[in-house]
Amino acid sequence: MTLREMLILHNETIEKAKNQKLSEAMMGNQNARKHKDGEVDSVASKGKLPTLKDNINKILNGSPEEKEKLAMKFFKVTNTSAGLKKLGLKGDYFTVKYGVISHHKTKDLDHTLTAEHWIDICRKINKPFLVA
Repeated sequence: MTLREMLILHNETIEKAKNQKLSEAMMGNQNARKHKDGEVDSVASKGKLPTLKDNINKILNGSPEEKEKLAMKFFKVTNTSAGLKKLGLKGDYFTVKYGVISHHKTKDLDHTLTAEHWIDICRKINKPFLVA
């Protein structure tokens, strides 16, 4: 295999991995994940996905122990509205991963969304003013 062929294969592998991560994020991570403490986190094992509204205060302001329990989890933001489905959006709900919110909070001074802002996003996501 030539160096050029190896580079092409490498780039294709990276692209496949990115697509897989995006797919998992959009589908709410239906696959079970085992954490270091042995706890299994999945929609099937829990019966339902935890909601962002119920957990946002712990994510932003919880103790290190509370945050540790929430790490690597996905949170349901809201259901996908019939109007958005008619436009071609697939999936039954929107999710966000713990890391997106926790990293957003500590990124820099321009990233200052409060719990109220995140809850407002949950309410407004199904009533977009523009779909591109």
